[in-house]
Amino acid sequence: EPFLADELYVEVLTAVAVRNAVIYNGGDTDAEFALQVGLGEGQPFSVDTSNVLHWIDALAHLADTIDAEFVERFQLTTADLFPEDGPVH
Repeated sequence: EPFLADELYVEVLTAVAVRNAVIYNGGDTDAEFALQVGLGEGQPFSVDTSNVLHWIDALAHLADTIDAEFVERFQLTTADLFPEDGPVH
């Protein structure tokens, strides 16, 4: 079973590529960005709310997956941060 489903993996990589374009290229895209997100060079790429929300979901799923892998691999004890009954830790 893959560590992260292909679609989510692509979404995470796209989110990182967009972030890098904004942080390091002032929002300009280049050939490397086009390759990373599967666009032809010079094709426009727009970011809208639905993209961002989808990327947030994909990144949250990745974080949960990594966490679960650590718990399993190192046999860690866990506690529910938001239990239905009782105090919040």
